[in-house]
Amino acid sequence: MIKAFHAYGTYNQIDIRDGISESKMNEIIEKAFRLDRMLSAFLPESEVSLINKNAGIKETHISPETCSLLQKAIKYSELTGGAFDITIRPAVKLWNFGYQTKKIPSRDELVIIKELVNYKKLHINM
Repeated sequence: MIKAFHAYGTYNQIDIRDGISESKMNEIIEKAFRLDRMLSAFLPESEVSLINKNAGIKETHISPETCSLLQKAIKYSELTGGAFDITIRPAVKLWNFGYQTKKIPSRDELVIIKELVNYKKLHINM
């Protein structure tokens, strides 16, 4: 069974060939939509968007699930020495990645963004 849907800012396709039921496939897709609503940087009401909006200003209350995912992301950032950095969104936005028109930032913009991208500055209070 193959199902296609749009989530996470992109086209997705699930292909399961092991006799999965239609209801199980729909359950999987609904979970993807739920995670997208929580974690998307493109949806202004998502928990991740709220974190980004409030960064450096005020604490943001998030669900235990998002908290757990962020803790794992920090761990992977540490394991890769920052090659994977969960705080990369300001740089992605500056370069306009994911959009039709890309741009090359100025040196001044890069200096400012460098201060914002650092997984070590992400603090989680439990």
